[in-house]
Amino acid sequence: MLSGHNPVRRAYSEFSKVLRNNNKNQPVAIHLFMKKTILIVLHKHDSPLQNSCYVIKYFIQRWAEQGYTVLSANGTDKKIDADIVINHVDLTVTPSNYIRYFSAYNKKINTDVTDISKTAVSNCILKPGASHAGPVIVKTNNNCGGLREENMRMRSRSMAACARKITSVLSNRIKKAEIHNSALQSSGVTPSNCRHIDTVKNWNHVTTLDNRNYPIFDSVHQVPAGVWNNEALVVERFMPERDAAGNYVCRYLYFLGDKSFCVVTTSENPVAKSQIIGRQILPGPGPVELQQFRRTFRMDYGRLDYTLVDGRVWLFDANRTPTFSPETYATYREQIDALSEGIHSFF
Repeated sequence: MLSGHNPVRRAYSEFSKVLRNNNKNQPVAIHLFMKKTILIVLHKHDSPLQNSCYVIKYFIQRWAEQGYTVLSANGTDKKIDADIVINHVDLTVTPSNYIRYFSAYNKKINTDVTDISKTAVSNCILKPGASHAGPVIVKTNNNCGGLREENMRMRSRSMAACARKITSVLSNRIKKAEIHNSALQSSGVTPSNCRHIDTVKNWNHVTTLDNRNYPIFDSVHQVPAGVWNNEALVVERFMPERDAAGNYVCRYLYFLGDKSFCVVTTSENPVAKSQIIGRQILPGPGPVELQQFRRTFRMDYGRLDYTLVDGRVWLFDANRTPTFSPETYATYREQIDALSEGIHSFF
């Protein structure tokens, strides 16, 4: 016999009350009393969620407290029963085997967002011969300076054999990028610095850059020819937003379903993702242009990076696997907890 304190008994009792009190013409929300399973799918070589800084890690406990069963899987080797699947493959382009895997599920999050490269999402892209007047910035077409793809390529060869090599290669590349960009001033790179960068890098074969200090040039004419010929790189209008003190401003819209909030950061660095000196939290779904972008790309969860210049939204990055350090999470804990509630809009 079930105890009166048994959770199943309590749920059945509450459900019985709904049945007794419910008008015959009103549907009964039976699904509220059924436990749902959420499956988070990561890349096969990714670290376990509990050892990561992914924002979704902080959702898990909240979802469990609300009665959801949360599972995670690395790779596509095993079919796992779930009520909804989340594409959390941390690569710019989702591999085809993951896309096929997601097709077996009825409810999905971000499974249509399979390409978040700069050329797919940015409205700042310039093509060769562009007549743009003003500074430009050179980036990798892949997210995060292309380092994530490089990391995964090396791991796929042999995780054990390449572990030390990955750390060494990425560390050296970042150090070199920092050296090459050390002359960046608040107004951008001077012509002499452009020539220096052009002589020390073979731009035709560059696949990774330091995403904290992307090279900035005063005009399209100073961009090395090798950049335009390299499909791994893109050239964007450099559209910096500045505050009253002259600091650089970057805006980040975080969202899950119908929940969202925006973080506005300031920095003395032209690439305002680093050296943060100020933060402000703004509620709401963000500019109308970003709401339309989400609908068009069917992006359910993630982060959009943008600036507001002369009343126009300049979107330059989309991320479906955003991260927060433990320190940053402590700052935004209330907002992240509220964001986790967005999962309800999918059921």
